[in-house]
Amino acid sequence: SGVFESVTDEVDVFLSYPMELIYISLPVKATHTFIDLLGEKNIKIPVTDSASTKLSIIDSAKKANLNFCGGHPIKGKETSGFRNSEKDLFINARHLLTPVDDDNLALKLKTLHQLIGMNVSFMEALDHDKIFAIVSHFPHFAAFCLMDMVGQDCSNALEYIGGGFRDFTRIAASDPIMWADIFKDNKTSLLESIDHFSDTIKKWRDFVDSGSYENLRENILKVSDLRRTL
Repeated sequence: SGVFESVTDEVDVFLSYPMELIYISLPVKATHTFIDLLGEKNIKIPVTDSASTKLSIIDSAKKANLNFCGGHPIKGKETSGFRNSEKDLFINARHLLTPVDDDNLALKLKTLHQLIGMNVSFMEALDHDKIFAIVSHFPHFAAFCLMDMVGQDCSNALEYIGGGFRDFTRIAASDPIMWADIFKDNKTSLLESIDHFSDTIKKWRDFVDSGSYENLRENILKVSDLRRTL
């Protein structure tokens, strides 16, 4: 098809290729495993990744003594695998880089991602994991929970769902291996988001329980206005 110059599932064959960059696009756990393997092979080729967590990935890369810069493309789908690829998926999407030591590598990776139409910025790994626990990891967690609740308590309700439910739960069809890895790897920040959401749920529950129309209306207006800014 001309998409790949070569394909192999043998690590030594892969590492024999004349590469200028190794780009790891694997679930978090598999990324750690591959980074460890590159360290064992004493690889000095620059390495980057696309995993959804960054602190632990960078820690593994440091231990493996790799020339590494973390990365995270902020664009994806609930489907995975090459058969679900889209030619223009990353055009105008944001790409985050979390440099380790080599600023030159980070700048080269910035240029590379800009050349495929992405908007690139830099972020500290700790900030990355905290932010994405809120805006990505927790939303997936919530979607899984909602589907679990409906499946357990009222599965026949799925016959009557509309667009709102489909939109809210679309990401619940995401890859289980990838998301189990992410939840485990970003446990601390995810738990903080879950606890914060629990407090928020209690606040809104109190509005409903007390019949406080004004509080409901004002808070719905506030968050509706916030959503329209996106």
